[in-house]
Amino acid sequence: METLKYISKAKLKLVNDAGFETGKIGKLLGSGAEGKVYEYMEDRIIKVISKKNLIFPEPGELFLPLMKHLKKTPHKLISKVYGYGTFYVERMKYYYYISEKLNECKGINKMSGAAKCKEEWMIQQQLRKISLYFNDNQIDKHLMEDNDGNRKIIDLNGLELI
Repeated sequence: METLKYISKAKLKLVNDAGFETGKIGKLLGSGAEGKVYEYMEDRIIKVISKKNLIFPEPGELFLPLMKHLKKTPHKLISKVYGYGTFYVERMKYYYYISEKLNECKGINKMSGAAKCKEEWMIQQQLRKISLYFNDNQIDKHLMEDNDGNRKIIDLNGLELI
């Protein structure tokens, strides 16, 4: 997480070689151990992840193929991917993806015990059907809802191709 403090909105707007329009980056929506999330256009977000914060064996080795797969084969359970790639700021490599902007998730966050475990198990089973696995056993913390109330996984870099 240490490197992420250096990637500000101002620095993002200076990036020339990325596959996104820097002028469309809006306010910071959140940040954590995995990266920073900014508004991007009215209905999208952009998540920026430093090379050091990728969980894969070799940073980027699995991220780019995963994003390619998610963009090519969208699924109702996963936030839609509009774009992805890499860029450099001051010789530090960053990964990003652009996905749909979603709303706070209601129901599942209030679940506990067996009901919560069952919901998470059902989500993992649906992911397995499309050759994916989510590597966090607390899926509820990584879900948001679209305008129709459909729950979707938002931390896409937490998914793995299986």
